Amino acid sequence: MRKWFTKTSLMVWSVFLCCIFFVSCSSDIDISLPGKDSIDNPSVPTVAKQVIDLDLIAAMPEVNLKHVPESKGEIYEESEHGVIDYSSASSGYFTAKYTGEKTGNESDIVLLISTPNPDYPKYQYFLSQDEEYYTFTFSEGNGTYNIGMYKRLQGMEFAQLMALECNVNLSDDLLPFLITNHKIRYSGKSLSVKLALELTKDESEFFSQVTTVYSYVISNVTYDTDKAKAAANGELQTYVPDNDQILRSRTGICFDYATLTVAMLRSVDIPAKVTFGFASTGADADPVYHAWVSVYSSELGWVDNVIEFSASGWTRMDPTFSASSNNKSMANFIGDGNNYTDNLHY
Repeated sequence: MRKWFTKTSLMVWSVFLCCIFFVSCSSDIDISLPGKDSIDNPSVPTVAKQVIDLDLIAAMPEVNLKHVPESKGEIYEESEHGVIDYSSASSGYFTAKYTGEKTGNESDIVLLISTPNPDYPKYQYFLSQDEEYYTFTFSEGNGTYNIGMYKRLQGMEFAQLMALECNVNLSDDLLPFLITNHKIRYSGKSLSVKLALELTKDESEFFSQVTTVYSYVISNVTYDTDKAKAAANGELQTYVPDNDQILRSRTGICFDYATLTVAMLRSVDIPAKVTFGFASTGADADPVYHAWVSVYSSELGWVDNVIEFSASGWTRMDPTFSASSNNKSMANFIGDGNNYTDNLHY
């Protein structure tokens, strides 16, 4: 049975594919903010590294995750080029795979999604050519999404292979932020999932769980300047973080920090999302493209200010900047939501 879509004819489509997801987030940004140091401008405490044997954690039994996406094959669009299965649209996601001729270039097949929110740009993904299903979420809530699969012809010229329109009515607004997806990948076998369960096994309170996961990430993962330079040079165009590898290497860039934190939180059933956008670095500096984290509390709703750096209050949960600096101006910067402009949510 197929519904909720309209077919479009094959057409040539040209688009400038901006790699906005992978612009580096420099760890040595000079943050200069007005005002004197005070209790309103607290220092960030140093978090002691937790000594945990990751091999022992990896050997733990597979975790039974509460939310696991699947390709049901009930409502879908199929062609010689691929399949888009949106049987689970009400659960916040769809799956897609490319089955056409392989090109040998990972950036040749693109999935483009326009959302009900006209203020946000289209979501762009590079779709693997391994004929496996990948999960994509309806992260902008209820409404009409237009989904298209495209193949590179030459340069920045693309042909449309498939297109459909999907009307989404979520059974729960939080579902898109409780499952693995194309950019935030994990399973019950993942080290990151097993570690999150181990870290929070004695924590029952929401903020304690969030703080425990966050503290582990910022105290055990250091900023990778070489990787950041590669991202800035456009060398990581199709890059998707491997959260388990990040844990073992103990290094990463902003994308890595954010996806690891969110994967660990979601695995213990805490709604969380990676937000891409622009972070202001001072009055005289251009904003930098960056990734940060938001979490959902049943009492407060979506919260950006969830990590307490001192008794004076909670500060914005931005794992990259927190791990990069313990200075007072940085803590104030992180806590000030005016320094952040949202762009895309995963």
